[in-house]
Amino acid sequence: MRYVMLCLAVVAAIVTAGCKRLDTKAAVQEAIDAHLKQRADLMMSGMTTEVLNVQFHGDTADADVRFQSKQSAAMSVTIRYTLRKAGDHWEVASSSQAHGGMGTNPHAMPPTSAPTSPEPEASH
Repeated sequence: MRYVMLCLAVVAAIVTAGCKRLDTKAAVQEAIDAHLKQRADLMMSGMTTEVLNVQFHGDTADADVRFQSKQSAAMSVTIRYTLRKAGDHWEVASSSQAHGGMGTNPHAMPPTSAPTSPEPEASH
């Protein structure tokens, strides 16, 4: 009987170790990091990211993530991410700027230069 109980305990430990908890800040950080790596237009090497808070709602989650310049701590922006469960991991569904200081949205596309009209000449 002891042998059977020991075997069941070992099997339970193995099964539990193989399960990945998704409702954690670390799991959300992993999903956001994976999302950012897909964005070739972002220069993440000059920024640090920090998941400030996460709210879980079953198969969705909302996370506020601060992006802070490594050059100037005063330059930061907070992005709100909405994530959805996709099997055994989270995926970013959408993002929007939550709030920030002296910074810009790291997801914004670079501005395009619009044609400028010539300056009017001064009349004498």
